[in-house]
Amino acid sequence: MQEFKAGISDCPKCNFKFKLKVDGKAKPGETNVNDLVSKLKEIYEGLLQTLRTLRKKIDKLETERASLFVEIEKPKESGGIASQRTRD
Repeated sequence: MQEFKAGISDCPKCNFKFKLKVDGKAKPGETNVNDLVSKLKEIYEGLLQTLRTLRKKIDKLETERASLFVEIEKPKESGGIASQRTRD
């Protein structure tokens, strides 16, 4: 049975904490490439989900913006409040 040591390390740039698998051959600061690839896949999936969510929100805001522009144009087309007062 093979024993391994695991440790927690953090990225000096972004302070992200991650687990390290350290065997007898590896130095404590080295990471396993397969672990990094799986972590990158997880991050990628998370970013894709965030992108989908943001696109939905952008579409919703654009629709709301268009409806607000329509509401603003309605009073302008009918002459607005000022033209109604002069008619009375």
